[in-house]
Amino acid sequence: MRSASRSRARSSRRRQSLSPVPLAEIGAIQGHHVQALDGADLFLVDGSLAVLCTPLEYALALALLRAGSDHPVREQPLRAALALDRRSLGKLMTILRRKLFVPLGLEVVTIPRYGYLLLALEREEDEHAEADEKQPEKGGDAIRFPRR
Repeated sequence: MRSASRSRARSSRRRQSLSPVPLAEIGAIQGHHVQALDGADLFLVDGSLAVLCTPLEYALALALLRAGSDHPVREQPLRAALALDRRSLGKLMTILRRKLFVPLGLEVVTIPRYGYLLLALEREEDEHAEADEKQPEKGGDAIRFPRR
């Protein structure tokens, strides 16, 4: 009798793990299709690159990506929403630049005493980013999935 209840529990766990995962569409950015997975603090780029973030990194990146390159994001509301001081926000932004924005071909520009703005990298800088991307990175936070 005990084994029957165990097998039912296992089969229900399998069914739960096979359910589709809801992805939030961020949109097309610099020719890359970007999606977000809220529960896992994860960005999926082109369906083949998963960028893992901490909850704070995820919230900050989401705010910047949703604002786009048309609108600067004010620093004060970001700091208040994330409960960070100026120095911590700067460190977090440095991490995000390397982890997510450079692979997408974006630059985060700091506007002194105002906030941040996303800009597209120049073509020459894009080529340097691609060359750096080809070299394996130690302890990287991105996972590449093979194409089918």
